[in-house]
Amino acid sequence: MSGVRLRPYAWDADEAGVHALWLRAFGPSWPISRQGLRRVLNARGTFRSGDHLVVAAGRAVVGFVATQCRPPDGGSPSVAPDGSILVVAVDPAYRRRGIGYALVETAVASLRARGARRVRLGSGGVSYFWPGVPDDPPESWPFFAGAGWEETEVSHDLLLPLTGYAPPAAVLDRAGGQGVAVGPAGAADAPAVLAFERAHFPSWLAGYERALAAAPGDVVVARGAGGQILGAALAAGPRPAGRAPLLWTGLLGPDTGSIGAVGVAPEARGRGTGLALVAVASGVARARGAARCLAGWTWLVDWYGQLGYRPWRRYRMSVRTL
Repeated sequence: MSGVRLRPYAWDADEAGVHALWLRAFGPSWPISRQGLRRVLNARGTFRSGDHLVVAAGRAVVGFVATQCRPPDGGSPSVAPDGSILVVAVDPAYRRRGIGYALVETAVASLRARGARRVRLGSGGVSYFWPGVPDDPPESWPFFAGAGWEETEVSHDLLLPLTGYAPPAAVLDRAGGQGVAVGPAGAADAPAVLAFERAHFPSWLAGYERALAAAPGDVVVARGAGGQILGAALAAGPRPAGRAPLLWTGLLGPDTGSIGAVGVAPEARGRGTGLALVAVASGVARARGAARCLAGWTWLVDWYGQLGYRPWRRYRMSVRTL
């Protein structure tokens, strides 16, 4: 660490330097726009001094770590928060000098001081770059493993080509045979959808609020025979109304849509409800102009595979109890 200085990230002064560092460290694998970087680092105005740290060599930024700290699963502020290390980046010319290790240990200490009892690699409750540590670049996981982090599980981002896609009739028929109807929501459905999310998936509530306010048809719902909400999913085209576009359009292409936040009430599981939600939501993304659809941060590779989704990227998950 000689000849360099670790200090808090300064929003106005350091954004350009951190973006340039990102491109040097990850550019071929994960090209990102400066606007996309800002969206995650300052997610919905949550940035606070000390959340992120830089290592400077003179006027150049040669190291960076970003963190988040939040109550788990949208819980009460009185609950011990979860910490996340969103990204660690070190200039290739400055590696193997202890910079990355110092950034991680300082970030962990900072999260502990803010009350976190667990720290995850990747993820993040408000916004995030990756669910965990991506397999590419290949040196990423060996760095964390060498620092004592242990892999707990593996997650994936999946892709589905949408050329000629239509929701499979067999999938819809199976849900329909169980008395479940699946289709886009309308503005009048907003109170019931939000009540459903609040009861079953509170950490997704804010995302549903934004989608329903901007484009209710981008919310897909499963209804029981009595009209009650049994499940919901979010769909988005390449330019979703009221929501930010995907971070990785430089890799996926600008005509990529997405689905996410797929959740089914416990009493409606095992009836094909979830798969029907994904099938219809994928069709909504296609109708919005998407040529392919991303399903991010999932463990259900085979389940999504029934609709033709295939792995795009893989991530190693790790959590440390403090």
